[in-house]
Amino acid sequence: MQKHDPANHLRHSVRRAALRAALSASRVVCNQANSTRLATRTAAEWNYTRPALPHTLRFFSQTVRKAYENRELEQAQRKDEENFEKQAAADAREDVEESVAQTEADIQEAMQEVSPSSSEEPGSPSSSEEPRPAPVQNSVFVRNLVFEVTEEHLQKAFSKYGEVASTFIARDPRGLSKGFGFVTFTTPEAVETACSQVNGSFWHGRRITCVRRTQPAPAGVKKPAKSPPGPTAQLFIGNIPYETTDAELNRLFRGIENLRDVRVAVDRTTGWPRGFAHADFTSIEAAIEAKKRLEGTMLGNRLLRVDFATGYQRRSRSPPQQQPVEDAETEQ
Repeated sequence: MQKHDPANHLRHSVRRAALRAALSASRVVCNQANSTRLATRTAAEWNYTRPALPHTLRFFSQTVRKAYENRELEQAQRKDEENFEKQAAADAREDVEESVAQTEADIQEAMQEVSPSSSEEPGSPSSSEEPRPAPVQNSVFVRNLVFEVTEEHLQKAFSKYGEVASTFIARDPRGLSKGFGFVTFTTPEAVETACSQVNGSFWHGRRITCVRRTQPAPAGVKKPAKSPPGPTAQLFIGNIPYETTDAELNRLFRGIENLRDVRVAVDRTTGWPRGFAHADFTSIEAAIEAKKRLEGTMLGNRLLRVDFATGYQRRSRSPPQQQPVEDAETEQ
């Protein structure tokens, strides 16, 4: 049996205490080192994120500048839209004035061709006696008709506005429609209804003019000339077929010298041609030569009407002088 040695037991106790002390000290040193590294890393990260603040400021600065540029762009677009609306309104006023002048000219010319003393109008009841025309105040003038429309078509189309007494479509010597005519009702109320319902409406793709028929000039009274008293540097070309293409117009004016500009009148709503055009030349002499060359020209199956014209000028940037609006000719 081994004998217990107190000294040996004391040495072992001291060793264990020293070992525990050493282990406890190293753990404390390790924790302090980890804490130091964590604090150092946190401070480094904080110092690293500080330079991001100027980028944020630049972002907001660019946003403000971009918003200011967008506001300037919107103001410029709004100004352009206002200018476009003003320009469109001015163009619309010019188109209305030209359309009114053309309608008045058409009516006056039609009155000269078809007077109340003329022979019986097609579509009116036949009689063994001398035909008596219906009262002028109960008739309407209808313009911008397609060439295929007949008196029967007018009778059927206008009968819903009142009882139709007669219809008439103006034709050239070959029997081709000139694109306008008259409808005579039995009552003035039907005339008012037809004018209010038909005028400005569309029929077969064309904007129809329907106005009250006016009293023609007395027999023997010569209608006032619509052409200028002398030659000008501008020509009016009327009676152009509605189905004329750009290629046909180019061939029409091919070889004509000193031609500055050609404007074909079109309906602003439908884009359909209105049957006439204006041609500007560099001089009066050039316009005279062009008139001689174009007179007697057939375009399609229609004879062109060529005359001097004034008063219709393309708008320029400089304020133009006030000139009377030209009485536009009828499409014949």
